[in-house]
Amino acid sequence: MRTKRIKINKPTSIKKRILKITLASSLVPLCITLIVGIISIRNYIITTEIESQQEYARIITYNLNSKIQSYNESLSYLVHNDILLDVISEDQTTNFDMYDAYRNYINPIFNTVLDQHSDIESITLYTNKPLYDHGQYIKHLSEEEIHSKFDLNRYSINKFKFNKENNKIEVYNQIVRNDIDTLNVISISINLNAFYEPIFPIRAGTENIIIQNANTKDRVFEFSNQNEPDSFIQSSILSRLLFIPEFTYQSFDLNNNWSGTIKSNISSLYEITNLIIIIGLISIIFIFLLTFYLLRYLTNTIANPISNLVYEMSQINETNFEIQKKYYSQDEIGSLYQSFSDMLKRINSLINDVYNAEVLKQKSELKSLQSQINPHFFYNSLSLINNKAILSENEDISEMAQLLSKYFRLSLNQGNETIPVKNEMELTISYAKIQQKMQNNAFKIDIDIDESIYQFEMINLIIQPFVENAIIHGLSSIEDDRIPVLNITARNIDDTLQFIIKDNGIGMEQTLVDSLLSYKSQHYGIKNVEQRLNLYYGTRATIQISSEKDIGTIVILNISSALKIS
Repeated sequence: MRTKRIKINKPTSIKKRILKITLASSLVPLCITLIVGIISIRNYIITTEIESQQEYARIITYNLNSKIQSYNESLSYLVHNDILLDVISEDQTTNFDMYDAYRNYINPIFNTVLDQHSDIESITLYTNKPLYDHGQYIKHLSEEEIHSKFDLNRYSINKFKFNKENNKIEVYNQIVRNDIDTLNVISISINLNAFYEPIFPIRAGTENIIIQNANTKDRVFEFSNQNEPDSFIQSSILSRLLFIPEFTYQSFDLNNNWSGTIKSNISSLYEITNLIIIIGLISIIFIFLLTFYLLRYLTNTIANPISNLVYEMSQINETNFEIQKKYYSQDEIGSLYQSFSDMLKRINSLINDVYNAEVLKQKSELKSLQSQINPHFFYNSLSLINNKAILSENEDISEMAQLLSKYFRLSLNQGNETIPVKNEMELTISYAKIQQKMQNNAFKIDIDIDESIYQFEMINLIIQPFVENAIIHGLSSIEDDRIPVLNITARNIDDTLQFIIKDNGIGMEQTLVDSLLSYKSQHYGIKNVEQRLNLYYGTRATIQISSEKDIGTIVILNISSALKIS
């Protein structure tokens, strides 16, 4: 049978391990930093340029579209002008009729548009109606000539075109109305420089801007500003490693079915990139050398104190809780020495505390046994009072004695922390009735309890403090003619116990409501209830308080996932 040999690595000193780990942890982050830095620089350059270019394109698009909208509105005004359409629909049989139409209708309408828009150079109505030419306003053409000049269809849509012959932009549309049987087209001639004014001044770094018809691809505007880049930039190896493109492109669309492209040269940013990379490489090399030089010093200042601390730890036993060798440096190892020393002192103190706590527990148990005796005397006394009251036929004293007996019996709860919900409700109602009798029945009590909650248990003396506050601070302070009423409601909602204590007392301001459950609250009864609920139920118990001045206060206590009586 062959015996398998297990190879055991030779233990390495902590100094050598610190040296190896530090070198490894330095090289890897430095390499990652270099790679991430290069990628980040590349992304930053491209992103910054693209964002700047997009903003430039957005501004151009917005301004050009504003002009396009203005031209469309002017043309739509003319095409749908009822006065102009009436003139076109009528027959001008004489020269006077034509002159009257020109002078009193067509000229004023066209001049109104020309006066409002300085970009518009001329407005022309092309028609096959038998009218004389009237300057630039009226041009008589045959139907074939109009169709050859304009791209018309059966829809009345404003169209833009670039007239290369006169270097103008024309916006035209066909006049369509049921009572007009002639072919009529209104064309607006736009000053080219005025239309493209928003493009200027050209943004620095822009190589060219091209605007063309999206359908025909005919160019309607072109700007070129190509310059030869520096030879240093062209031959930059480091910049090529960044995969930075020489040009970036940004497209935009106009509302007249034209589209544009902006081409920008970003190679001018290469030189800045090179400088950043060179500085980064020099910094990384310097940090690496400095780290290597300091490693030996760090191993000597860290390894020896740690070895001494390990030895001190090995000397600790059940009879020895002190460090023999002290380390007085204020660095992290000194804090480690101090923390370990404090921990030993704390352990020693806890041993003494446990012993004292055990003694205190025994005394507390003795006191608890004694307290079990005292209530019997109290109950017997209340029973005697009750019997005397019955014999003397004094029902009020008898009822008060019974209520007090029930209240104290349930509140003591035989020293238990939890209590059946039924007992908790009886305790609360007993307290409310005691207060009612003490105040000569000054308020009414309305009780609504879902008996299905009696199958659950809860911690005791939770509801009574809220009832006490409702009576003392709410109902007792009513000064008007209202009848004070205390409502106590208990429900079972899907194994969630809900208790509602409502009064129609004087209410509270919202600031006081907010302070009831605050950290610095002076309402110790309510604060004690909240602390006990948090300790026992955690987030399963919630308290909601709402109040309105001179209307009343509502307290809602919810306990979810309540435990049933075992």
